[in-house]
Amino acid sequence: MPRKTIPAYCRHSTSGQAYVKIDGRRKYLGVYGTPESHQRYAAEISRWQESADAPPSTLTIGQLALLYVERCKTHYRKDGVPTTEFSAVQRVLKRVNRMYRAVLAVDFSGAMLIAVRQTLIDEGLARTTVNREVGRIRRMFRWALGDGKRLIPASVLTELEAVTDLKYGRSAARETEPVKPVPDAWVEAVKTHVSRQIWGVIEFQRATGARPTEALIVRPCDIDMTSDVWEYRPHRHKTQHHGKERVVMIGPKGQAVLREFMAGPDDYAFRPQDAINDLVAKRYRAGAKPRKVGRRYTIHGYAAAIRRACVKAKVPHWSANQIRHSFGTSARKIGGVEGARVVLGHSSAVTSEIYAEADQKAARPVVAMIG
Repeated sequence: MPRKTIPAYCRHSTSGQAYVKIDGRRKYLGVYGTPESHQRYAAEISRWQESADAPPSTLTIGQLALLYVERCKTHYRKDGVPTTEFSAVQRVLKRVNRMYRAVLAVDFSGAMLIAVRQTLIDEGLARTTVNREVGRIRRMFRWALGDGKRLIPASVLTELEAVTDLKYGRSAARETEPVKPVPDAWVEAVKTHVSRQIWGVIEFQRATGARPTEALIVRPCDIDMTSDVWEYRPHRHKTQHHGKERVVMIGPKGQAVLREFMAGPDDYAFRPQDAINDLVAKRYRAGAKPRKVGRRYTIHGYAAAIRRACVKAKVPHWSANQIRHSFGTSARKIGGVEGARVVLGHSSAVTSEIYAEADQKAARPVVAMIG
């Protein structure tokens, strides 16, 4: 008789250990609730599913999602911390579970995937975002079939792969406007409405074309200052998982910005605690104790600061990514498409065309002139 349900993740009341009971035997997994115990649980269940006595036909979408999330906890990590991709996977699988939790994984069809996609469209998500979310769902089924797991038959994945991505202008999904460079006047208008540290991040981006996340995590220990144009190698960056190195060139303007904020070698240049300290010293009596905040700004905190400042300054809202586009436009005027590609850290000149709307042979001369 095939098993009907997946063995539960349990807690031993006396020892506090996690365990799973398979074939009448307890398999202890480590301290209950820890990531390590969940990883061991997922591994035990994977082996159990692969056994001849437990055909994949008993696996539900809810159970498959649980196993996949456990795998993603360890796969999508940087410096021991879950990445935003892990959160994105959790988000879209919650949606799938709301609709199809009890459905057998072997019965999940292309029509069901299209139905999930339609709910994303109905909520007003952009076409490109919808395609990314659907891609995350497909990856779960690809994982379920790969590396010899065979938790689903290949025919399920084949059907899901046949559901093509939404094409530009050929669906009901919202299309996004191309990101435009931000006018200098709009940027300057927010200066008096942000902290000295946030303005420093903005100025650093304007001088280097760094991505917002790269600007927020800059530290002295990541910068080679031995030449006229400094070389900043972020310890985390967008294409790191592809094995690519990212170098941000820092010219005189960017160097001047950093000199104002740099402290210890391992300290982030732009520290929210300094902004809080400045605020308390300005608004409150001597001796007031500022509250403790994180070591660096998050991308969400940076975006919120710009958004609030735009409202106060009464200028149209603009984003940190638009600063990078403005830099790309200037870089292309000086160094051409290839110059913009090198400075912005793109692998393809086609991508740089997106960032540089108007009109280098090398990155250094470009940065030396505009950064």
